[in-house]
Amino acid sequence: MKLSTKIKLSAAFAVALLLIIGTGIFSWSSTATLVGDAEMVSHTHEVIQHLEHIVSQLKDAETGQRGFVITGAPRYLEPYNAGIEGVVIASSEVRDLTSDNLSQQERLDVLDPLIQSKLDELGQTIALRRDVGFDSARDLVLTDSGKRIMDDLRVVIAEMELEERQLLEQRAAATAATATKTKTAIVFGTLVATAIFSVIALTLFRTNSKLGNEVQERLLAEKSILAEKERFRDLVETIPNGVLEVDASQTILFANSAHYNQIGYTAAELIGKCFREFIAKEDDRDQAAVFLGI
Repeated sequence: MKLSTKIKLSAAFAVALLLIIGTGIFSWSSTATLVGDAEMVSHTHEVIQHLEHIVSQLKDAETGQRGFVITGAPRYLEPYNAGIEGVVIASSEVRDLTSDNLSQQERLDVLDPLIQSKLDELGQTIALRRDVGFDSARDLVLTDSGKRIMDDLRVVIAEMELEERQLLEQRAAATAATATKTKTAIVFGTLVATAIFSVIALTLFRTNSKLGNEVQERLLAEKSILAEKERFRDLVETIPNGVLEVDASQTILFANSAHYNQIGYTAAELIGKCFREFIAKEDDRDQAAVFLGI
């Protein structure tokens, strides 16, 4: 494989890997944002629920008040007492949940006195019915002071609910946008990474095929060379003169039969040995010449 091809493949793999890592980091960040957005949406729903609960509990208190005013029976005070307790709890929850919203806190500063005025009006009516009589309680109800307080209270709560619903829309839109971006990033990153890895795989396949062809050609060439050597040695075997083949390191590679007959050594004793070892053993100059085939 050429160096330039290696560099290209390494760069492509690095880009794909970075893309996958980047997509993973973006997906993690987007998921965290989605979780945060979902929590804020749930938070907004909770505020709206408590605001509606304030009105509902006040209505329950009014129901108990009217039942007691009409009948004078203490059992009708049960929804009144439960309503008062529920209103106090719901109002406190709304203030805690909107502690980071200045405009809602300012509205609560208006709402809390209205709630207290309504509770005072209900309590006063019940006290008049119990201590003075039905007519006095009825006369207070007919002044419509409680109705006016309730109407003002509903206006403030409606304004608070409107702001919460606007926040809900904004948060829902932000959640949808984040989800869309996350899906787009994942799809885009996956497609691009897949394309890059496909190119890498195709390049490796072609490179391996090319290397395979080169190896095959080399094997064929080596087989051809070996075949030529065998033909050469077969030819040399027919020559009556001794023939000795050595390599660059003077190691004996081949000797024909005529040479073995001349020097008296076997193939096992000769092949793979340095021919100078045998010359050193030959004290007679003529015998050394015979060994070399001179």
